[in-house]
Amino acid sequence: MIKHMLTLIWNKRKKNALLFVEIFFCFLIVFAISTFAIGNFRNYLSPYGYEVDDLWHVNVRRSLESIDSTAMIDTRVRVKNELEAIDGIEEVAFGGMSVPFSGSMWSYGTDQMGFDVWTTGLQADADYNEVFDFNLVEGRWFEPSDTIGKYRPAIVNQKLIDDYFGDKPLLDSVFEVNGEWRVIGVIDHYRYRDGFEEEHPVTIFYPDEASVDMSELYIRVAPGSGAPVEEALINSISQLLKTEDVVVNDLNENRIRRSLETWVLLVVFLTIGGFLIFNIALGLFGVLFYSISKRRPEIGVRRAMGATGGEISRQITFEVYLVAVLAMLVAGAFAIQVPLLGLAEDMVRPVDAYWALFAAFALISVVVLACAYGPARSAAGLHPAEVLHEN
Repeated sequence: MIKHMLTLIWNKRKKNALLFVEIFFCFLIVFAISTFAIGNFRNYLSPYGYEVDDLWHVNVRRSLESIDSTAMIDTRVRVKNELEAIDGIEEVAFGGMSVPFSGSMWSYGTDQMGFDVWTTGLQADADYNEVFDFNLVEGRWFEPSDTIGKYRPAIVNQKLIDDYFGDKPLLDSVFEVNGEWRVIGVIDHYRYRDGFEEEHPVTIFYPDEASVDMSELYIRVAPGSGAPVEEALINSISQLLKTEDVVVNDLNENRIRRSLETWVLLVVFLTIGGFLIFNIALGLFGVLFYSISKRRPEIGVRRAMGATGGEISRQITFEVYLVAVLAMLVAGAFAIQVPLLGLAEDMVRPVDAYWALFAAFALISVVVLACAYGPARSAAGLHPAEVLHEN
């Protein structure tokens, strides 16, 4: 059966060439769009590692720079106590300049342990986890007593361990990056650049709390907190730090804004893909109806020789689909080189490319079969006497 179909396709190779080329390029374009979409949606649905809603941020660096280092810790304690006394504010913490969804990022690389390690870094105080509520899978969070000892403490995410250490335990080990740190805890996830960010290895450092670098306020507010809480927050910070330059950022709103660019690209690419599929569907309809009109004598003879309408319908559908499958196999042979050879490995994960191959094959198959259904049913309905009488 397949050999017979291949012979028919080969005999009509000039007529099938246009369909073959159209589906070939369509497959490659759909594969590229699917890879981009699958990778981004996979990231978007990945956990952040903390609750983004009801999380506010205030930069107070300018105010803290004017405070003597000996009074810095007392000032921070007073700010926390005053703000947590406001109705609607649940927890307050200080952290470094790697603010979630702000575009800021600090990265560190080292080969001090005998192999290359790259990690994103951020600074946090002992109350930081009260605000973010990370899921600690091993160890514990920072404590004020951690300032005593040869090594300052650090916490890493599971991604860092999986990428660089595998099954080797890292808890209570000395981690050499941007200095020497003792790993006291492991969190499962942490993403903070934007909603479509791929998770990266992360190290959370516990620096000297007198450092002015710990100048970012993170505030966990009660659900539904709005303008009254924000106004009270601004007034308290203004009075405590003697400043009028207080801007409250809702980190969830920042996340949405930073994700807009990727959303626009996704909509544009998906629209292009949809338009391409629609044009292929229209062209396929036209080609099939034209082909059937030219094959009416052939269909009439087959019906007169006893072929059923179902057999005619299946033959025409199978012929078209076989051409499409051949085109997709050739295109797939090119596309699969992306994950196999690691092409664009900084942008495309192999698993996303494999899923994109499957998605492109499935989508184009559905479109081809759906487009073939109408013309094939029309051919199946031809009466042999009527067709032969015409000729």
